[in-house]
Amino acid sequence: DICCGSTIAERGACRDTREVGCLIPDDLTIHTVRSTVWPSLEGKPWLELRGAAPQCMDSNGMANSDEDITCLLRSYSRNNLLIFTVTDSPPEFEELIENWLCHARRTNLDVVVWASDEQTLRNMRSKGVQSLFSPMLALPASAQPGAFKKPGDAAYMAATAMKPCVMLKVLELGFDFLYLDVDIAVHNDPQPWVTGRVADLQVSLNYPEPVLNTGVVHAVSNLRTIAVFKAWVQSMAEGCGAWGCVDQEKLTALLVSCGWRGPHAETQIMMVDNHQQQLHCPWLPGARPLTIDSLPLLFFGDGKSEEFLKKVDEVAPDAVLTYHPNFSGFDAGSKKEKLRSLRLSGRPMWCLEGDVAQNK
Repeated sequence: DICCGSTIAERGACRDTREVGCLIPDDLTIHTVRSTVWPSLEGKPWLELRGAAPQCMDSNGMANSDEDITCLLRSYSRNNLLIFTVTDSPPEFEELIENWLCHARRTNLDVVVWASDEQTLRNMRSKGVQSLFSPMLALPASAQPGAFKKPGDAAYMAATAMKPCVMLKVLELGFDFLYLDVDIAVHNDPQPWVTGRVADLQVSLNYPEPVLNTGVVHAVSNLRTIAVFKAWVQSMAEGCGAWGCVDQEKLTALLVSCGWRGPHAETQIMMVDNHQQQLHCPWLPGARPLTIDSLPLLFFGDGKSEEFLKKVDEVAPDAVLTYHPNFSGFDAGSKKEKLRSLRLSGRPMWCLEGDVAQNK
């Protein structure tokens, strides 16, 4: 086996196999994995010569095993990065999904819809959208697949628990990811920003609160991020009251227990680059700390930052990258109205409205 170190900086030439301290050059044909982390991979071929995307046995997006998921993710990812969202498709979300896909087309993002129920997979596939569904990661009946979920209700809480489970699976299978919530508006391609920073984890903020917002998440697959996401999934399974169970509050609380301190509102509106912290959680493997970056609000905005985003856009139209219409209320259609109300560079963040205008 050929090993070439274990630093993130070397990822351009080598690829982490989950074997501690050993990375494999990306251009070699086949290697044998020696892994205590993934016993099921022991002795199996790990990496094939990169070329055309593999043709999966099951081409309809149904993934009944980790092998099926891996094959589909290899097809969908670029440079080992998967850009995706996790969602079902109640009536309100059908429009949000279309808006999300509209932004992806406009910014040339190669995206994937990870369906959390089989009906959403069928809907996406019928429209030619890259999508997959795994019965192993399906919404439970308590999450009311396909039905409107009022924030704070039990069904909403059950649905939010699916997101970290899918993220963990992607990391465990060796893929980095850029996750974008289905209501996120992408104004400019965020890939150069997140891939140009050296951090295990990058997460947007929930201005004005010193809390993470998991609407935008970039994660590098390594032992540290896998450990964090396992702890996050476990935390989601623990009972608590109402909003304390939402995925971003759970992740924030987990990282605060490791020493993370969220930037206060005054700091958030001044940030022009990532705010990085190094955490030494007692349950992290190895001696290296977890590096976590808070993404700057001025470029990764939320539902209380519209005036800041407008000012930035006036000066630098390419600077604003994403907008998350949270704090929009609990009624069906409220996110759509919030997206419609914000215009950047003359375009509404309700991308479908811009599409209609351009096609007239």
